[in-house]
Amino acid sequence: MEQKLSLLLLVFSVMIIFTAPCPVYSTPYSGTINQLSPDKQSYSNPGENIVITCQVTNDGKKNIPVGSTIYYEIVDSNNNVVSTHETSLNEIQSGGSYTDTWTTTNTGFTDIGSYDIKATWYDAQGHQNGHVIAGTKETAIYSVPSPWFITSIAAIVLAVGALAIKKKKQIK
Repeated sequence: MEQKLSLLLLVFSVMIIFTAPCPVYSTPYSGTINQLSPDKQSYSNPGENIVITCQVTNDGKKNIPVGSTIYYEIVDSNNNVVSTHETSLNEIQSGGSYTDTWTTTNTGFTDIGSYDIKATWYDAQGHQNGHVIAGTKETAIYSVPSPWFITSIAAIVLAVGALAIKKKKQIK
């Protein structure tokens, strides 16, 4: 009887071990990104400032200590990252909120079109470790290319024009 009980306990223990969910890292904090918004939806001037506002709220019962971060990415339509930014936060009390503002420009944007702004809130371990407090929130903007692109086109047009004028003078 004792052997059967031991065997039954062993089988039961193995079942618990193999059927229990094995969490990947789970942060002990709970939060929400309430707002992620640019100051406007379209940026038609090369080099124009883009002001992004992000508000986070601590939904958990524990204070979120100093060092949690909001990590921003702006990606083009091919999912190429054109700009990043990270803001380190002070302690956020349980039920408390924080609003962050990031100002960048569309200087590094290479194509006319839609760009996605993404923000993710990480604990003090940082975004490299993937310890997420609040999942990624996204919003889209529309932008023209940076000035270097327009300047390059203008330079090519001027060079072709100058060569044409020079050639015309040589023919006379």
